[in-house]
Amino acid sequence: MATKNLVPRSNNEGKLGTGAKKWAAVNAYKLYGNLQIQELNSATNTESTDLLMIYDQSNSEPRKISVADLNLGSGLGIIDVRPHELVDDTDTACDRDSAFGIYATVDFPNTSDGSIWYSFKFPTSWSTEKDINLELAYTLSGSDPDKIIKMITQAWLVSEGDQPDSNAPNTSNSDNITTDSDNIGRYAEVTLNNGSISSSNIPSTTTSVVLKLTRDVSDDTYTGIAQLLGLRISQ
Repeated sequence: MATKNLVPRSNNEGKLGTGAKKWAAVNAYKLYGNLQIQELNSATNTESTDLLMIYDQSNSEPRKISVADLNLGSGLGIIDVRPHELVDDTDTACDRDSAFGIYATVDFPNTSDGSIWYSFKFPTSWSTEKDINLELAYTLSGSDPDKIIKMITQAWLVSEGDQPDSNAPNTSNSDNITTDSDNIGRYAEVTLNNGSISSSNIPSTTTSVVLKLTRDVSDDTYTGIAQLLGLRISQ
Protein backbone atom coordinates (compact mmCIF):
# COMPACT_ATOMS: atom_id res chain seq x y z
CA MET A 1 0.00 0.00 0.00
CA ALA A 2 1.41 3.43 -1.02
CA THR A 3 2.26 6.01 1.65
CA LYS A 4 -0.42 8.67 1.98
CA ASN A 5 0.37 12.35 1.44
CA LEU A 6 0.63 14.69 4.42
CA VAL A 7 -1.24 17.84 3.29
CA PRO A 8 -2.34 21.13 4.93
CA ARG A 9 -5.98 22.10 5.31
CA SER A 10 -5.56 24.82 2.65
CA ASN A 11 -2.96 25.66 0.00
CA ASN A 12 0.18 27.51 1.16
CA GLU A 13 -0.57 27.02 4.86
CA GLY A 14 1.29 25.35 7.73
CA LYS A 15 4.97 24.60 8.40
CA LEU A 16 7.24 21.79 9.53
CA GLY A 17 8.78 22.86 12.81
CA THR A 18 9.02 26.38 14.24
CA GLY A 19 11.71 28.97 14.80
CA ALA A 20 12.13 27.70 18.36
CA LYS A 21 11.76 23.99 17.60
CA LYS A 22 13.51 22.91 14.40
CA TRP A 23 13.80 19.42 12.94
CA ALA A 24 17.37 18.11 13.17
CA ALA A 25 17.44 17.03 9.52
CA VAL A 26 15.25 16.70 6.44
CA ASN A 27 15.86 13.82 4.03
CA ALA A 28 13.96 14.08 0.76
CA TYR A 29 14.39 12.97 -2.85
CA LYS A 30 12.88 16.06 -4.53
CA LEU A 31 11.61 19.51 -3.50
CA TYR A 32 8.94 21.29 -5.54
CA GLY A 33 7.63 24.85 -5.49
CA ASN A 34 9.24 28.24 -4.90
CA LEU A 35 12.30 27.42 -2.80
CA GLN A 36 13.38 30.33 -0.59
CA ILE A 37 16.66 30.00 1.30
CA GLN A 38 16.55 32.73 3.94
CA GLU A 39 19.48 31.69 6.12
CA LEU A 40 22.49 29.56 5.24
CA ASN A 41 25.39 30.55 7.46
CA SER A 42 27.50 27.40 7.50
CA ALA A 43 26.37 24.97 4.81
CA THR A 44 28.39 21.77 4.75
CA ASN A 45 28.39 18.82 2.43
CA THR A 46 29.24 15.82 4.61
CA GLU A 47 28.34 13.09 2.12
CA SER A 48 30.49 14.33 -0.82
CA THR A 49 27.40 14.88 -2.96
CA ASP A 50 25.86 17.98 -4.48
CA LEU A 51 24.23 20.15 -1.86
CA LEU A 52 21.12 20.89 -3.94
CA MET A 53 19.80 19.67 -7.28
CA ILE A 54 17.20 22.08 -8.69
CA TYR A 55 15.06 20.98 -11.64
CA ASP A 56 14.26 23.46 -14.40
CA GLN A 57 10.65 23.32 -15.56
CA SER A 58 11.94 23.23 -19.12
CA ASN A 59 14.49 20.51 -18.53
CA SER A 60 14.35 17.24 -16.64
CA GLU A 61 18.07 17.45 -15.91
CA PRO A 62 18.83 18.99 -12.49
CA ARG A 63 20.96 22.06 -11.90
CA LYS A 64 23.56 21.02 -9.33
CA ILE A 65 24.35 23.66 -6.73
CA SER A 66 27.42 23.37 -4.54
CA VAL A 67 28.18 25.06 -1.24
CA ALA A 68 30.66 27.33 -3.06
CA ASP A 69 27.99 28.49 -5.51
CA LEU A 70 25.57 29.34 -2.70
CA ASN A 71 28.22 31.31 -0.86
CA LEU A 72 29.09 33.22 -4.04
CA GLY A 73 25.45 33.98 -4.74
CA SER A 74 25.70 32.44 -8.21
CA GLY A 75 23.99 29.15 -7.49
CA LEU A 76 20.81 30.12 -9.31
CA GLY A 77 22.66 30.85 -12.54
CA ILE A 78 22.98 34.64 -12.22
CA ILE A 79 26.14 36.69 -11.66
CA ASP A 80 25.69 40.45 -11.18
CA VAL A 81 28.87 42.48 -11.72
CA ARG A 82 29.34 46.06 -10.55
CA PRO A 83 31.76 48.49 -12.23
CA HIS A 84 34.28 48.38 -9.36
CA GLU A 85 34.69 44.64 -10.03
CA LEU A 86 35.61 45.20 -13.68
CA VAL A 87 39.20 45.60 -14.83
CA ASP A 88 39.62 48.49 -17.24
CA ASP A 89 42.32 47.92 -19.82
CA THR A 90 45.20 50.32 -19.21
CA ASP A 91 46.09 50.17 -22.90
CA THR A 92 42.75 51.72 -23.87
CA ALA A 93 40.86 54.87 -23.02
CA CYS A 94 38.31 53.45 -20.55
CA ASP A 95 38.00 55.50 -17.38
CA ARG A 96 35.98 55.43 -14.15
CA ASP A 97 33.29 58.00 -13.37
CA SER A 98 29.73 58.20 -12.05
CA ALA A 99 26.18 58.70 -13.35
CA PHE A 100 23.06 60.31 -11.86
CA GLY A 101 25.08 60.97 -8.71
CA ILE A 102 24.46 57.39 -7.48
CA TYR A 103 26.10 54.91 -9.89
CA ALA A 104 29.80 54.18 -10.23
CA THR A 105 30.55 53.68 -13.91
CA VAL A 106 33.16 52.56 -16.39
CA ASP A 107 33.13 55.02 -19.29
CA PHE A 108 33.70 54.04 -22.92
CA PRO A 109 34.78 57.24 -24.75
CA ASN A 110 34.08 58.14 -28.35
CA THR A 111 37.68 59.07 -29.15
CA SER A 112 39.35 55.64 -29.09
CA ASP A 113 38.51 52.00 -28.44
CA GLY A 114 37.99 51.17 -24.76
CA SER A 115 37.88 47.71 -23.12
CA ILE A 116 37.02 46.14 -19.79
CA TRP A 117 37.70 42.61 -18.50
CA TYR A 118 35.94 40.27 -16.10
CA SER A 119 36.74 36.68 -15.12
CA PHE A 120 34.81 34.19 -13.00
CA LYS A 121 34.79 30.54 -12.03
CA PHE A 122 32.30 28.48 -14.05
CA PRO A 123 29.53 27.71 -11.49
CA THR A 124 28.79 24.04 -10.86
CA SER A 125 25.10 24.88 -11.27
CA TRP A 126 25.72 25.81 -14.92
CA SER A 127 25.74 23.47 -17.89
CA THR A 128 28.23 23.54 -20.76
CA GLU A 129 25.28 22.56 -22.97
CA LYS A 130 23.46 25.86 -22.37
CA ASP A 131 24.19 29.37 -23.67
CA ILE A 132 25.67 32.04 -21.38
CA ASN A 133 23.66 35.28 -21.61
CA LEU A 134 25.05 38.80 -21.18
CA GLU A 135 23.05 41.90 -20.26
CA LEU A 136 24.34 45.44 -19.79
CA ALA A 137 22.96 48.22 -17.61
CA TYR A 138 24.14 51.54 -19.04
CA THR A 139 23.45 55.15 -19.85
CA LEU A 140 24.65 57.49 -22.60
CA SER A 141 25.90 61.05 -22.23
CA GLY A 142 25.37 63.67 -24.90
CA SER A 143 22.43 64.24 -27.24
CA ASP A 144 23.03 62.28 -30.43
CA PRO A 145 20.02 60.05 -31.25
CA ASP A 146 19.61 57.57 -34.09
CA LYS A 147 23.27 56.58 -34.05
CA ILE A 148 25.03 53.25 -33.43
CA ILE A 149 27.36 52.09 -30.64
CA LYS A 150 29.29 48.96 -31.58
CA MET A 151 30.16 46.64 -28.70
CA ILE A 152 32.48 43.67 -29.26
CA THR A 153 32.29 40.74 -26.85
CA GLN A 154 35.18 38.28 -26.62
CA ALA A 155 35.21 35.22 -24.36
CA TRP A 156 37.80 32.67 -23.33
CA LEU A 157 36.40 29.36 -22.00
CA VAL A 158 39.28 28.01 -19.95
CA SER A 159 39.83 24.47 -18.64
CA GLU A 160 42.18 23.55 -15.82
CA GLY A 161 45.71 23.16 -17.18
CA ASP A 162 45.08 25.36 -20.25
CA GLN A 163 47.42 28.07 -21.53
CA PRO A 164 44.94 30.66 -22.88
CA ASP A 165 46.06 32.77 -25.83
CA SER A 166 45.06 36.44 -25.45
CA ASN A 167 44.90 36.68 -29.25
CA ALA A 168 42.65 33.64 -29.69
CA PRO A 169 39.32 33.92 -27.80
CA ASN A 170 36.81 31.08 -28.12
CA THR A 171 34.18 33.58 -29.27
CA SER A 172 34.26 37.10 -30.70
CA ASN A 173 31.02 38.82 -31.75
CA SER A 174 29.57 42.31 -31.98
CA ASP A 175 26.25 44.01 -31.19
CA ASN A 176 24.96 47.37 -32.39
CA ILE A 177 23.14 49.49 -29.79
CA THR A 178 20.91 52.19 -31.27
CA THR A 179 20.88 55.53 -29.44
CA ASP A 180 17.50 57.12 -28.70
CA SER A 181 15.49 59.00 -26.06
CA ASP A 182 15.25 55.82 -23.96
CA ASN A 183 18.98 55.49 -23.32
CA ILE A 184 20.48 58.97 -23.77
CA GLY A 185 20.70 60.44 -20.28
CA ARG A 186 18.56 57.61 -18.87
CA TYR A 187 19.06 54.28 -17.14
CA ALA A 188 18.83 51.52 -19.79
CA GLU A 189 19.35 47.79 -20.17
CA VAL A 190 20.25 45.73 -23.22
CA THR A 191 20.82 42.03 -23.91
CA LEU A 192 23.86 41.34 -26.08
CA ASN A 193 22.24 38.78 -28.37
CA ASN A 194 25.32 38.24 -30.51
CA GLY A 195 27.66 38.67 -27.55
CA SER A 196 26.01 35.88 -25.61
CA ILE A 197 28.16 32.74 -25.60
CA SER A 198 26.68 29.84 -27.53
CA SER A 199 26.83 26.41 -25.92
CA SER A 200 28.46 25.16 -29.13
CA ASN A 201 31.56 27.17 -28.14
CA ILE A 202 31.73 26.00 -24.52
CA PRO A 203 34.06 23.00 -23.98
CA SER A 204 32.67 20.36 -21.63
CA THR A 205 35.78 20.76 -19.43
CA THR A 206 35.34 24.53 -18.87
CA THR A 207 36.21 25.64 -15.33
CA SER A 208 36.72 29.40 -15.83
CA VAL A 209 35.43 32.17 -18.11
CA VAL A 210 37.15 35.41 -19.12
CA LEU A 211 35.14 38.18 -20.78
CA LYS A 212 36.36 41.25 -22.64
CA LEU A 213 33.95 44.01 -23.71
CA THR A 214 35.19 46.63 -26.17
CA ARG A 215 33.58 49.67 -27.72
CA ASP A 216 34.78 49.79 -31.33
CA VAL A 217 34.62 53.53 -32.08
CA SER A 218 36.11 53.04 -35.54
CA ASP A 219 32.87 51.34 -36.54
CA ASP A 220 30.22 53.24 -34.56
CA THR A 221 28.67 56.66 -35.08
CA TYR A 222 27.71 57.90 -31.61
CA THR A 223 29.58 61.03 -30.53
CA GLY A 224 28.95 60.72 -26.78
CA ILE A 225 30.30 58.60 -23.93
CA ALA A 226 28.79 55.18 -23.13
CA GLN A 227 28.70 54.64 -19.35
CA LEU A 228 28.51 51.05 -18.11
CA LEU A 229 26.55 50.73 -14.84
CA GLY A 230 26.64 46.96 -14.46
CA LEU A 231 26.86 43.58 -16.15
CA ARG A 232 24.62 40.53 -15.64
CA ILE A 233 25.83 37.07 -16.65
CA SER A 234 23.27 34.29 -16.56
CA GLN A 235 22.30 30.91 -17.95
